[in-house]
Amino acid sequence: MRHGVFRRFILARALSQLGGWMQVVAAGWMIYKLTGSAAAVGVLAAIQKVPTLAGTPLGGALADRYDRRRLALRTLSLQVIPPTLLALLALDHELHAYEIYALVFLGAIPSAVTSPVLSELAPNLVPEPIQRRAVADAAVAFNVARSVGPAIGGGLVVAIGVPVAFALNAVSFVGVIVMLRSLPHDHAKRGRLGRRGTMSFGAAARAVLRRPLIRMVLIAVLAFFVYVAPIQQIMPAISAEHGEGAGLLGVFLSALAVGGLSANPLVRRLNDRATPALLMIGAAVSLSGLLMIALGLSHDPVLAWVILFFIGGTWEVLWVTAWTTAHFRSPEGLSGEAMGLLFMTSSLGVTVGALALGQLFDTFGVEDVLIGAGSVVLALGVIPALVGRRLSDPA
Repeated sequence: MRHGVFRRFILARALSQLGGWMQVVAAGWMIYKLTGSAAAVGVLAAIQKVPTLAGTPLGGALADRYDRRRLALRTLSLQVIPPTLLALLALDHELHAYEIYALVFLGAIPSAVTSPVLSELAPNLVPEPIQRRAVADAAVAFNVARSVGPAIGGGLVVAIGVPVAFALNAVSFVGVIVMLRSLPHDHAKRGRLGRRGTMSFGAAARAVLRRPLIRMVLIAVLAFFVYVAPIQQIMPAISAEHGEGAGLLGVFLSALAVGGLSANPLVRRLNDRATPALLMIGAAVSLSGLLMIALGLSHDPVLAWVILFFIGGTWEVLWVTAWTTAHFRSPEGLSGEAMGLLFMTSSLGVTVGALALGQLFDTFGVEDVLIGAGSVVLALGVIPALVGRRLSDPA
């Protein structure tokens, strides 16, 4: 964070993500209020993630071939439009569910392309010897936004209404756009394949997937994002089990982020000690399974917050380790492709998981589903830990 360009970039991204989390709370709470269904909230999460299944691999491939700064400027400009329309519609009348679904989907399209582009840009803003720490710093900024944004979003919904939350999300993109325009061009070179890279998108993806370490990391990420990560998207149903109000929803969502912030120094130390990536990821997945079971058994909101705090910590270990592995262990010149595949895998998991868990919540109840999902995750976490003994490549 001592490098001025990187510091400006991270601060601008944190503000943008802050606005995004305000919208997550406002949109999720509105859908749950309108429908009373966890499945409907799961549909909202799926709609937001579906564009990433194609958009993030495309964004990663473009990041390897074109000027990342220009790419991000164009996609961020498009991201301003949907939340602006949501704010205007919310001021005009009470939002309908289909309006929220449609505009969230439209906003997710440019966002899907932007995510791997900005993720690839971040570590390249600092000297190579400290790029690994830059990845961890970027995760800190994300979790700061995730810890404050839901609480602010929930407070705004209660005190003022949803239009302000949507409007602030639209404004938040402006900070990133201004920062990128001020970025020196020598900090935003295109990917190493260049504009006329000879490798096709499909061939580049296959080259990345031939790396056993990256392949196993993606499988573990998929499992986590199918069974654990969707609790973030369908948190309105979980918070409703412990009380009422958008404020409690924001507090619960913030617990995940605070846990991530607290775990970040641990991730740094483990990386500095060259701890094998799959051992870290396997331990994080298994522990998250135990915590999911505990969350299902909990009926006290304070205890639930503590459990969510520790789930956030396991999330941080898994995600930073996966991000670092994708960026630094991918074939030469294909780190953008690897990041695109990572984002696509996580989005696929959340899409499937949110739809499935939302439906299961409505059918069997929150408690039973959390216990069942946690049991599956606890068992799955053993696999990468065992494989990690053979693939000893550190994160």
